[in-house]
Amino acid sequence: MATSSETQRAVQLAIGEGSRVDGVLHASGIGDKGLLPSLHRTRIEFACEPKAHAAAHLHEVSTCLCLSSFMSFSSVASAYGNTGQG
Repeated sequence: MATSSETQRAVQLAIGEGSRVDGVLHASGIGDKGLLPSLHRTRIEFACEPKAHAAAHLHEVSTCLCLSSFMSFSSVASAYGNTGQG
C-alpha cells in the first residue's frame, strides 16, 4: 500500500500530464487462513483493517476529482480463507 503522499503525488502527476481520472477501483487482498469457527476478532481485524484504511485513504486523495465511480472490491475469502486451495 502506498502512503498518502505517494498516492496524492500520483494523482497530481496524472492530472498535470493532462490525463483524466474518472474513477477509482480499489481491489485489496490480505488473508488469514482458517475455518470460520477458529477465527477470533484479532484475526478478522488483521484481514479487514488494512482494507478499510486503504479505502479511506483513496477516498481522501480523490475528493478533489470529479469521479463517476469509486469501486471497492474485497473478497470474503481473504478474511475467511479459501479452504481446499493449497
